[in-house]
Amino acid sequence: MTGHPQRTGWDEARVHVARLGPYVILALLPFGVFSWVMKDALLTNAHDGQLFNYPLRIIAGNMLAAGHLPLWNPYSFGGSPFFAALQAGQLYPVNWLFAVVPPVIAMNLATILSYSLAATGTYALAREIGCNIFGAVIAALAFAFCSSMICRTQHTNILNSVAWMPVILYWLARFRRCPSWGVLAAGAVSIAIQFFAGHGQIWLYTLLYILIYAAGTAFGRPTQMAPGRYFFSVLLMVGLGITLAAVQLLPAMELVRQSTRAAVDFGIVIHYSLPIEQLSMFLFPYLFGEPGEGSAYPYWGNGNFHEFSGYVGIVPFMLVCATVPWAARRRLLPFWILAGVGLLIAVRGFLPSKWLFHTLPGFVAFPAMARGLIIVDLSLALLSGLALTYLARLPRDTASRLLRRGCVIVLIVMVGMVAVLVMGGELVNRLYDGPAPAWTFDAARPGLWVPLVLALLSGAVLLVWVRRPSGSGFRSAVLAVLVVDLLYFGMLSAKGVWPISPPHKAEWMTALDRLAARDHRTAESLLLKHAAEHDRALRKKDPVIIKQAIGINHHINQYEVPVLKGTSRPQ
Repeated sequence: MTGHPQRTGWDEARVHVARLGPYVILALLPFGVFSWVMKDALLTNAHDGQLFNYPLRIIAGNMLAAGHLPLWNPYSFGGSPFFAALQAGQLYPVNWLFAVVPPVIAMNLATILSYSLAATGTYALAREIGCNIFGAVIAALAFAFCSSMICRTQHTNILNSVAWMPVILYWLARFRRCPSWGVLAAGAVSIAIQFFAGHGQIWLYTLLYILIYAAGTAFGRPTQMAPGRYFFSVLLMVGLGITLAAVQLLPAMELVRQSTRAAVDFGIVIHYSLPIEQLSMFLFPYLFGEPGEGSAYPYWGNGNFHEFSGYVGIVPFMLVCATVPWAARRRLLPFWILAGVGLLIAVRGFLPSKWLFHTLPGFVAFPAMARGLIIVDLSLALLSGLALTYLARLPRDTASRLLRRGCVIVLIVMVGMVAVLVMGGELVNRLYDGPAPAWTFDAARPGLWVPLVLALLSGAVLLVWVRRPSGSGFRSAVLAVLVVDLLYFGMLSAKGVWPISPPHKAEWMTALDRLAARDHRTAESLLLKHAAEHDRALRKKDPVIIKQAIGINHHINQYEVPVLKGTSRPQ
C-alpha cells in the first residue's frame, strides 16, 4: 500500500522556519542598521526631532508615570491643549515606554520599531496580494528604507503613522480572501492605533488609500464575498476604526477649528507641493544636493529635501518599468492607480487636483501635500514585488526580454538627465529663477555618478537573476545591491543630521534634560525664563532675538495647531 511519506518533526520545523524566518529577519534588521546609536545617542535630528517630538513625549511620559492623563501642557507659554494637539501620540502604545525607560532609549525604540513594523507589515501585505517570498522581501526593503521612512527620523509621529499603512492594508487584503469578524476588528484597531500615533495627515492619506484600493479590488478575482458586500464591509471597518479613535479625534477636530489651521491659504499648499522637475529625485536622490549641514553639495532645490524625496531604490524602479505592459492586470492596476493619485496629491503642476484635495474634509489643515509621495512609495514597493513574482513565473526568454527593456529604459532616462544637466545649465537656471551652484553641472560629483553605477549594478544582477530565478546566489546578489543602494541613500541623508550625542549645552536644552530627569521645578524655571525673553524680544521686534529666545517653548507649542485665533504668533 503506497501513500505520501509521513512528515517528520524536522520537516515541520523547516516549514515554520521558512514561513516565519523572513518576518524575524526583517523585524531585527533595523536594530542591526541602527545599533550604533542605541546606547546614548538620539536617533533623530536637531530640529523637529530634538526640539519638538522628543520633549513632547518626555512630558507625556512623565505625566503617565505620575498617574496623570496628559491632557494639558503647562510648559508651553501660559499652557496649551496637549491631548487634543495629537502630535505627542499620548495613546500610542509604543510611546508609553517614555513612562518606564530612559527617554533616549524610549525615543530610539519608538523610531526603530517603526522600521521593523513597516518591513514586516509590507512583507505580510505583499505575500497576501500574491508576491512570492523573494518579491515580498524586495517590497519590504524598498518601503521600510525608502525616503518616506528614512527621511522621517525627525518626524517621529509621521514615521510611526506611516509604518501602520501596510499593516492596515494587510488586514484589508486578508479580509477579501478570508472574511471574518476577527480580521475586520483587527483592521479597525489598526486604523485607530495609526491615528493615535499622532499625525492626522498620514491617517487621512491611509483612509484614502483604503477606499481606492477597496474599490479597485472589489471587482477583481472571484472571492467568497460579492463586490458590494466586500466594499460595505470595508466601510464598516473604517467606521469602527474612526469610532475607536474618536476619544482623541473629536478633541483634535475641535482644537483645529479654533486654530490657525482651520483655513490654510491655498498659496501655502502650492508652496509645499513638489515641483514636477524634482520627480528626477526618484532616480537621482541627490541631484539638487545633499541634506545636512557641512555638506560639500548642500541642498538647493525647492522646499525641504526630506519632504520632497521619493526614493525607493533602483532595483524596484527597474522591476516596475519592466512590467508596465501589464499595468492593466487586476492585481497591478489598483497600485498603479494609487501611485497616480499620490502624484496628483504631491506634484505642484496639477492645480485642479490640489484644489480638489484642499477642499476635502480634513485635508485643508495639512498644507504639506508633497507627503503624497508616501502613497507613491508604498505603491511602487508593492508593484516591484508583484513584478518580480510575475517575471519569475514567465518563460526565461520572455522574462529576460521584459526585464532587459525595463533596465534599458531606466538607464537611458538617467543618462539623458545627466546629459541635460551637464549641457543645459541655462535651462536649470531658468527653471529656478537664478544661478544654480556651479557643482550642480559637474558630472564627476557623487550625486550623479554613484546612482549611475548603482543602476548598472542593479541591471546586471537582475538580468543574471532572471536567467536562473531559482538560484539563491543570484537572489542574494539582487538583495545585496538593493541594500547597498538604500543604505547609501539613508546614511548620506543622515550625514550631519542625526544622531545627536549628549551632553546638551544650550540652556533651553538643559531644561529638556531636566524634564527627562523628571526635575520639573528646574525645568519650569528655565522655560519661564525663556518665555520672558520671548516677550521682551517681541516688544523689540527683533527677529534674530525672537528666533533665539523662543527655544523650546515654541516647539513644545506644537507649531500652529494650538495657536488659537486671536492670540499673537511668534512670527
